[in-house]
Amino acid sequence: MDFWQIFWPIVATALTALMTWLVKAITNFFNSKVKDGKLQRHFSALMDIVQFSVMEINQTYVSEMKKAGKFDKSAHDVAFEKCMTLVQSKLTPELREYIVENYGDITSHLTTLIEATVYQAK
Repeated sequence: MDFWQIFWPIVATALTALMTWLVKAITNFFNSKVKDGKLQRHFSALMDIVQFSVMEINQTYVSEMKKAGKFDKSAHDVAFEKCMTLVQSKLTPELREYIVENYGDITSHLTTLIEATVYQAK
């Protein structure tokens, strides 16, 4: 048997295996980027909803209560509940799924985001 008769089938098999692995690696790379892009879009949409809801409640409720000198702990709690209700009403099913998959409990995660947004606004 000639050396080349053994060499070329081995090289062809190795190249086939290498190409299969390379295609799989490239596919996984692009899939991870698409998922990351999707996660980024969901995170951005969620943050927009929270920020705009906090601003809306601040403009429509908190500022009026402060003008009247009635913004106390109970008014703060009412403002928070109004904001939580507004945020939850704006969540799409996809955003709800995103929160559950990535953060667990929707209410606790939204509470953290709302509180952080209010804190940043001060």
